[in-house]
Amino acid sequence: MNKQELPSQDVLKKVRQLITQCEEAEPPFDSLGTPYVGISEETQNVIDMGSTAVPALCELLPTATAHAAACIAFCLGRLGDSRAIPVLEQMLARYENKKDKSPFDYAFIGNAREALQLIRG
Repeated sequence: MNKQELPSQDVLKKVRQLITQCEEAEPPFDSLGTPYVGISEETQNVIDMGSTAVPALCELLPTATAHAAACIAFCLGRLGDSRAIPVLEQMLARYENKKDKSPFDYAFIGNAREALQLIRG
């Protein structure tokens, strides 16, 4: 993202707060034991912020925990903004190349793949 696309501190703070709340929530798990990180009050609130949330989400993603990253990827996919493609691709490659994956790593991988499909159409 270029300098013009940096999030305002207010937006960054709000998005960080919502993603932290998403991370603290206990998600449902599928039959294979992978958590489903999807629509929740917190992710819907981020999505409702629209494209103004995208730079903040992109800034938070590289340092997020796997659970928070899954929340972020879900939101980015629903927002459908192509500015998220580079960071989603970068982080997806990082998670796919991890040797010992946690259930939340798999949740992020699934959400990131879906996000890229939604964004690319």
